[in-house]
Amino acid sequence: LLPANAVRANSSVHTSWLWHLHQPVYWPDRSSYKATDHYEDAWDTIRQQDAGRLHPAPENLRTIFGWGDRIAAYQYQPKNTVQGLLGYANAGAQVSFSGALIENVQSLGAANQLGYGNGWNNNFTTARNWTTSSGKPRMDMVNFTYHHALAPLISDETLEMELKIQQRQMQIFWGATPGTSRGYFPAETCFTERMIPVLKKMNIDWSIIGNTHLARACPDMPIVTGSGGEMCDLPNRADQINPPQGAGNYQRMQIDRGCSPIQVMPFGFQLHYARYVDPDTGAESKLIVVPSDQVLGWKDSYSQWDLNLINAIAARNDPAKPSLVLCAHDGDNAWSGGSSYYNEWVPNMAGQAASRGYEPTTVEQFISEFSPSPSDVVHVEDGGWVYADGDMGSPIFANWHWPPSIVGSSPNIVDPSLGVSDKADNWRVIIATENRVKTAQQISGITPNVDQVRDPGSFSGTPNGVELGWHYYLGSLDSGFVYYGCHDDECQRATAAQSNAVRNTSSYLSNLTADATPPTIFVPQRHPWNPGGTNFGVQYGYRVTVATNSDFWVWTYAYDVSGVTNVALKFRNNDTNPPTSDQFKTYA
Repeated sequence: LLPANAVRANSSVHTSWLWHLHQPVYWPDRSSYKATDHYEDAWDTIRQQDAGRLHPAPENLRTIFGWGDRIAAYQYQPKNTVQGLLGYANAGAQVSFSGALIENVQSLGAANQLGYGNGWNNNFTTARNWTTSSGKPRMDMVNFTYHHALAPLISDETLEMELKIQQRQMQIFWGATPGTSRGYFPAETCFTERMIPVLKKMNIDWSIIGNTHLARACPDMPIVTGSGGEMCDLPNRADQINPPQGAGNYQRMQIDRGCSPIQVMPFGFQLHYARYVDPDTGAESKLIVVPSDQVLGWKDSYSQWDLNLINAIAARNDPAKPSLVLCAHDGDNAWSGGSSYYNEWVPNMAGQAASRGYEPTTVEQFISEFSPSPSDVVHVEDGGWVYADGDMGSPIFANWHWPPSIVGSSPNIVDPSLGVSDKADNWRVIIATENRVKTAQQISGITPNVDQVRDPGSFSGTPNGVELGWHYYLGSLDSGFVYYGCHDDECQRATAAQSNAVRNTSSYLSNLTADATPPTIFVPQRHPWNPGGTNFGVQYGYRVTVATNSDFWVWTYAYDVSGVTNVALKFRNNDTNPPTSDQFKTYA
């Protein structure tokens, strides 16, 4: 036996999981049951549905929250599963449990409804205090946007507030020990480097990403379109600034989603740094990116799978910089939400991995052993996981922001001057509501109390209009409200919340002479994604389309309470500079 400090870390492939747990605030209108101005929680909505209210339609919340697998996943099943892994020195899992879901389950537990009780959170509190051989959490309750907001499409201020109330919610329900996680899981794995400064400001040091967006940012990535390859916009050459990886290191595997995500080995399974440079100031922000595999993550979420699929990764493993096979997916839906997954497959997979010399681990433990060099900086293409309908990892996040198109055009013609999009309509109202809330805060001089934004009336004092404005505005941001478009009452949900935000903030906006709040601007959009080049994806009817010229649209949604008189477009041209280069990173 060697002394503990002389034990060498396993330099083979490592494996881990991220289980994502979320249910939205289904009807974020004012509650009829709370003493304080506050949107509905699950128990409020269930009582309204029981009384005959049709909203939200077509969901029945008794069915959603009363499903046995969810009752287990939201209270004790992840803890029991991690407990079964304690025989391995470093095995565990990451869990993202949204603040909105905590609200919903708490409301049911307090009412002793549908199998939830007052101590529903105790198992998570217990499990997150179990540690690996290096003292890292066995169950890392990672950061998340409280309302499942799609971070790349919201402003820095909104992302910061979503993270603040999520961290406060976790502190209340999981306890102050061992402290807030350093990790972050983006809703729908949707990531952009623009988020990095806010994440770092919130003491987040690493983020999970979809590994296809590392592979697609390499210049020698082989292009295949259709179900045997990419089912979204093809990479733009301005994103392909990572080092070439060699043709023999790429592979594709079909998944049941109707696409074959690209993998690159070992590059797309290793830890790296990503960086963002402020285009106005040149200030740099960096954090570690942790790739989750889009193929094995999907297979893990729907069935048992053959660990021989790791063979190609293991054959290319670099012992000095080992590969991590991270399976990130929902932990409360389909197979991965069920008893067989948690009680049979997870211990089975851990056992098979260990028998092959791989090490079941956690992200924090892996970082402690194999932290990337600060000089190992890569570019991560915008985009999310490939599992979303019609999006398939699109760098424009197409399924959450369909570009304005001319009705009836075939093939689809994107034209922001004439076109329409119900998802674009939703974002325009979000932009306007945000500006009114932020302007009310600026004019009033009120610094909102995080607790009153998170849960108005839960602590001493009465929430003010600015805090209530934030409370309702944030409640409108669940990405599911735009995911499905405007069928049933999906679009009404966000609008119900925003109307309440406006109701609470309008009194501060009666005199705008002190308005010093800048216009609120949606992240600029462009179409086609590859001007003058080859395009593909849902907006082209999944047909390869070569642009006839290099013209392209640039558009945004901008709103200011005091009006917008002019808009100026700023741009940068990165050319072929590597991710470490600062040239062309600023507008100057």
